[in-house]
Amino acid sequence: LWAAGDDTNNDGTPDSGANVLNNTLAARFAWPVTLSASSTSGLFTPVGGNLGTLGGTTTIAAGAFVNGASVSTDLTYNEVGRISMSTASTGYLNTSGVNLSGSYLNPSTGAVARIGRFHPAGFVLSSGAVTPSCTAGGQTYMGEPALGVSWVLQARNQAGGVTTNYRATTYTVGTVALVAENADAGTNLGARITGLPSAAWTLGQYAITATGATFTRGASPDGPYDSLVLGVSVTDADGAVVSSPDMNAATAGACGAGCNAKALNGSSATRVRFGRLKLSSALGAPQIDLPVPVTAQYWNGIAFVTNAQDSCTRLTNTQFAFGNYRAPLAACGTSGSPTGASGIVFSAGRATRRLSKPNVRGSVDLTLQLGATATGSTCTAGASATATAASKAWLQGNWGASTWDRDPTARAVFGVSTATPDVIYQREIY
Repeated sequence: LWAAGDDTNNDGTPDSGANVLNNTLAARFAWPVTLSASSTSGLFTPVGGNLGTLGGTTTIAAGAFVNGASVSTDLTYNEVGRISMSTASTGYLNTSGVNLSGSYLNPSTGAVARIGRFHPAGFVLSSGAVTPSCTAGGQTYMGEPALGVSWVLQARNQAGGVTTNYRATTYTVGTVALVAENADAGTNLGARITGLPSAAWTLGQYAITATGATFTRGASPDGPYDSLVLGVSVTDADGAVVSSPDMNAATAGACGAGCNAKALNGSSATRVRFGRLKLSSALGAPQIDLPVPVTAQYWNGIAFVTNAQDSCTRLTNTQFAFGNYRAPLAACGTSGSPTGASGIVFSAGRATRRLSKPNVRGSVDLTLQLGATATGSTCTAGASATATAASKAWLQGNWGASTWDRDPTARAVFGVSTATPDVIYQREIY
């Protein structure tokens, strides 16, 4: 009811700051009232966001009022943030032009106030994928910047709609984290995955697309991680969590009620391995081309073994530097045979660097230039040229050193005996 102290100028509208909550109820009020969400300046957040929709029973029938009061119990709001709420009653007592309006008031102060904060009901992973560097073998080397990681995470309301106002502007959003676990071992390896682009919540979505992510290579071999699963988690101050979580990278075994992340690649694990390339010394007659074996290897937890899942690594002839010639073989007396457009191709972890026949005895040392820069010269069609870099540092080894940043070397011998440890017994048949 109207109170003189709330309307000192008698204009029918409460004065600014007036507390009408302590006024007597209009016990006989009975007229339809419509409720709506409003974006009153200073009360609505996030700034720049869109006003959502108030749902439920937003029209209160005249008969719902008892002694001047009605209680609504099924109202919903489909967005996040804060709103003000308005009421409207038109044509009061069937009198055209007599329209009543009101706003939500703070129950403690009686001043116009806002409602909220509303937050998402949860976060849904609408899409996610992990793509290994070598799709044929389902594997990626540690340190290789070619791991594909992508996902779209959505903030959703209780009805499953995306809350587009969930954004970092004037609204505190949750922190998204990438987690990774191998074979449910309980060790979170997520911090070792780098190279993801920066991202932010935009229109209720947090999207990442990376084709060049890297699983960091350690200072010494570890792994293998042949059952690696990646997932995402969200830490939100309002308590919203990822829907249908199925992993917890920090706990061993099935996580059950403790699951807090959603796997990107579901139950399909990917392989991540500590790798290296090995050059093997070779011995042959001066009158025939000499194949020099190149092997892709990975650390299996005990030793380095052939990586049969590698059918993707590519090399070129010019990435092999020639040096330390032993007479009578002269410089560039042998050179790389053509490799074709695809270069030197690995199959089941094995490849061959073929040297042309020199028709003289002697030897030459080969060094595979795996770093970002190359040193030394190579030989192509009998001519010397500057060696080129393979830029595959993730395949370097510790050859004769304590650090895993050395290029592999081997000796190619034409027509003379060699002390290569790979030869157990040899004889020539005439």
